[in-house]
Amino acid sequence: LARAGFTSSQILKAMPGLLDMAAAEGMDLASAASIAANTLRGFNMDASESGRVADVLAKTSAMTNTSISNLGESMKYVAPIASGLGVSVEETAALLGAMANAGIDASAGGTALRAAFTRLSKEPKATAKALAALGVASRSANGDMRRLPIIMEDLSKKTAKMGDADRMKHLTNIFGTEAASGMLAIMKAVEKGDIKNFEEALRNANGTANAMAKARTDNLAGDLTALSSAWE
Repeated sequence: LARAGFTSSQILKAMPGLLDMAAAEGMDLASAASIAANTLRGFNMDASESGRVADVLAKTSAMTNTSISNLGESMKYVAPIASGLGVSVEETAALLGAMANAGIDASAGGTALRAAFTRLSKEPKATAKALAALGVASRSANGDMRRLPIIMEDLSKKTAKMGDADRMKHLTNIFGTEAASGMLAIMKAVEKGDIKNFEEALRNANGTANAMAKARTDNLAGDLTALSSAWE
């Protein structure tokens, strides 16, 4: 944590969340610290918000086909650009969870979402042309990027009567080859209402990591770990 630029007082504030995250996943504290540091720094969050990060990652891992470790790997790639575009850690985790349910996880999920955000923010000619052809806007009137779930909902409606190949062609033209499959997974999750449900759950995730940590350690193995720790 110190190598990541945290002060001693910030490290002390971060410890409760890190301990819960480590116990919830069954990982060592150094790994939990690395994941939390990358996520906190990526989203420009204060060290005292490590509990929020731990709860969001733990809740996402409980609801979707991923783990805290894999989410941490994804966040390394996407957190800085997501933060720069005003996307919250909860929404980012929901999008990553939706892709993970389709088998696009860890670095693959983070890379795909980063590529999608990059295309929408820079909007190269191919992206602008493809969006215009469908009548979908990537920006609001004041120049901010519209929320990705809203954009995907618009794209879903505009391509609803198309075949799978044509839908994929439009997504590739808009988001690029690297991100197209991930965006298809997100679009299908939007259609089913999963993204909205994930986000709502993540915004009410307070205490999840602690509850998971207690459940995971409420057994003989946990008692032995606690005894070993106390002995040390």
